[in-house]
Amino acid sequence: MIDEMDVASRHLNVCIHYIHNCGKCSKCKRTLLILDILGVIDKYKNVFKLEYFYSVKDAYINKVIAKNGSNELLKEIYDEMVKTKYLDKWKES
Repeated sequence: MIDEMDVASRHLNVCIHYIHNCGKCSKCKRTLLILDILGVIDKYKNVFKLEYFYSVKDAYINKVIAKNGSNELLKEIYDEMVKTKYLDKWKES
């Protein structure tokens, strides 16, 4: 699993803009949300701009909830949020 790979926390690059993880594109936001669901997002603070993600996180979670029925990638994320009770914790915050 990616959260168990120390090298990933230093070198992970998923950005569609081919720059150092912008944190704004769909792949960066999707990856950051997954890392947050797994509880390991802080390990990746050196390869992502976490401040931006945290500023749009609620809106992105709402998008995942709204579109999980029509987007397979978002459905996988949504299913993991339900399985881990991430949505319950998010609603409480």
